[in-house]
Amino acid sequence: MTSEASSGSRRARIGMPRRLAREEDSTILIDMVPGTENEDSYGSTASTSPLNGHQEAARRVESPSKPRVDFVLVWEEDLKLGEQQDSTTGDKIDTHAAWRETFLENLRAAGLCVDQRTMQDGPGTVHYILLSAPWTVLCYYAEDLRLKLPLQELPNQASNWSAGLLAWLGIPNILQEDVPGVPPEYYSCQFKVSKLSRFLGSDNQDTFFTSTKRHQILFAILAKTPYGHEKKGLFGIDQLLAEGVFTAAFPLHDGPFRNPPEGTQAAGLTQRQILFQYWARWHKWYKCQPLDHVRSYFGEKVALYFAWLGFYTGWLLPAAAVGTLVFLVGCFMVFSDVPTQELCSSADNFE
Repeated sequence: MTSEASSGSRRARIGMPRRLAREEDSTILIDMVPGTENEDSYGSTASTSPLNGHQEAARRVESPSKPRVDFVLVWEEDLKLGEQQDSTTGDKIDTHAAWRETFLENLRAAGLCVDQRTMQDGPGTVHYILLSAPWTVLCYYAEDLRLKLPLQELPNQASNWSAGLLAWLGIPNILQEDVPGVPPEYYSCQFKVSKLSRFLGSDNQDTFFTSTKRHQILFAILAKTPYGHEKKGLFGIDQLLAEGVFTAAFPLHDGPFRNPPEGTQAAGLTQRQILFQYWARWHKWYKCQPLDHVRSYFGEKVALYFAWLGFYTGWLLPAAAVGTLVFLVGCFMVFSDVPTQELCSSADNFE
């Protein structure tokens, strides 16, 4: 077990690929080294020496601010079980502890900030592992995962042509609802650290990567981090959850979901509050879904799922209406239908 853990740890330390920059990317377009002598050059365009690798490029855009918590791992420890355990249970607990320690060590080697908090819960102890990705790690994996980030806002935003047609005809559309804070559409391309200054919002490192992108990067790291021999399939948070090494693994939401006490102010609502107010309510079942907001907050896959679900349910409504009508007609005609009356009044005589 010790050899497996140490070999997995060594692979994590050297496993981060060091890709050489291409010739067209060999010049850093933005020099963001904090603590330079000329403070006016921070974030300005500058020509520097060629890159030695991706980590060197990410280091030059390192953020001085403390990263926020992006992902949480949870595992529970039952103190009573530890006192009454047999040899088999003890070996399993020791194995899980070794896997957990190796996994967390490899996460640190991958560049994540790992902060452990412990809380007493009755006879047991709950351990929370707070994971956060620094700016350099986000930049590295955003390029490695080929994430698409915005370059420029589209001059002509997409519009709802059906709602416009109904408004032009003067027909009220009860399905339509004006949801505030519609996310705009952007021109986007694959992220490159050497072209950082060309991406929209690159001057603010705290908001450049949205929560959805940060969660995607963190989950990609967790899914590939080993805790033993990779050839034996000992890697990834999914395996650890299935084995019971961790109890839960989840990202964090952005702020509260309920509206502030002063009431609903559209300009001050977060994306989560908007979705709760205009989407996650029972009385909104007949309204059109704010798919742009869902995509902005949860990502494309979740938005595509709800788009298909709404489309499928909408096309089932005509069939449901016809089926309900046929059922009601059958209930009304059951007392006057001759074959039905003969069958019901025949008792046990079927001659």
